[in-house]
Amino acid sequence: MTTASLRLLQVATLSVGLGTAASATAEIMLDLPDEGRNALEVRFSRFNPQIDDEFDGATPYATTFDDKRPYNLEVEYDRQFFDGFGSLGVGLHLGYNRVRGNARTVDNQESPDKTRLLVVPTRLSLVYRFDELVTRYNIPFTIVLKAGLDYSFWSIGDSDGATAEVPTVNAGPIRGAGGTAGWHASAAVHVLLDWFSPNMASSFASNVGVIDSYLFIELMTSQVDDFGSDTSWNLSQRQLWIGLAFEF
Repeated sequence: MTTASLRLLQVATLSVGLGTAASATAEIMLDLPDEGRNALEVRFSRFNPQIDDEFDGATPYATTFDDKRPYNLEVEYDRQFFDGFGSLGVGLHLGYNRVRGNARTVDNQESPDKTRLLVVPTRLSLVYRFDELVTRYNIPFTIVLKAGLDYSFWSIGDSDGATAEVPTVNAGPIRGAGGTAGWHASAAVHVLLDWFSPNMASSFASNVGVIDSYLFIELMTSQVDDFGSDTSWNLSQRQLWIGLAFEF
């Protein structure tokens, strides 16, 4: 075989090899997940309702529950519908808050009976994620802004755990349960954990389907008082949340 023929055979073999590798790479790339279009967030904060603010000098929450500020949990699911300069999405939130205390007598003395306050906040948010720092400059920070509507379900329990009822003179008993509407707004800084451990992030994406993972801190204000009603409970809060977010 001449040198020219040998060189031609080598070129042909290399071309076939490169073509096969390119085809395999394309198949692998097709199997890799695209950018996340959904997100799941789990966050924790202190329960800090402004119930006492609506009373003139009285402090029913602080008195009954010893002004407790227990930790509370909230879960959020987001669906992104626009991806351009950052992304837009809608988010659904569900929270859980529960605090226990001693019931009060008619003359406002502490009773041996126990009571509890249960608040289940729900929220609908418009979510904007400014992720250009990550996508353009490989800086592992994303700014997330949210605003939307709230509706908090609440109930007061008696010593048996059932929803409390307060008797009235001219009407039937008043059941200690209801709901209060309002709004919220928040700003958060998300730190991209993938940036610190790319290999672990790649394994997490392949095995679990999570594209990006974040640790975040979020400042939220919520005005939940039936939009200023004088006859509604004020479940408004200012909270500092810490949590984890996963895009998939």
